[in-house]
Amino acid sequence: MVASPRAAARNHRQAPIAFYADLDRLLQPVNDIELRGVLRETMWEMIEWSRQGFEVTNGLMSGAHNAHGLITLTLSVATSTLADRRIRAQTKIILTPHTANASAEFGNGTIFITHPNVTKGQAVINHANSGTTGRTFGYILAG
Repeated sequence: MVASPRAAARNHRQAPIAFYADLDRLLQPVNDIELRGVLRETMWEMIEWSRQGFEVTNGLMSGAHNAHGLITLTLSVATSTLADRRIRAQTKIILTPHTANASAEFGNGTIFITHPNVTKGQAVINHANSGTTGRTFGYILAG
């Protein structure tokens, strides 16, 4: 489990995940049996929805999120397109080399993303026009 230093510094209290509800006792005042069944089902759906929300919140507070992926640069051209449905015009893309060739590209300073090249669902990455294979980067989307 990855722990966020900021969350630890704030002594972050985890959101509750386990819910215990005595629905029969809560629904006892309802006289209509069919309505009581519908209410019970609806309440359990709301409890499950809340539990899932708490799990996501706890994960985010611990530093876990799913806005990441891998991209390998296109050979013999000067741009590669990163397609991800979570990309918007305001999204910042952080690249991390995952291979030696990607690290060399990064170290040469020949890889960059110009903000006007970011649109809904994709971003254009500028890089050296090279026949070098295996230039694989991890990316994180922020914003």
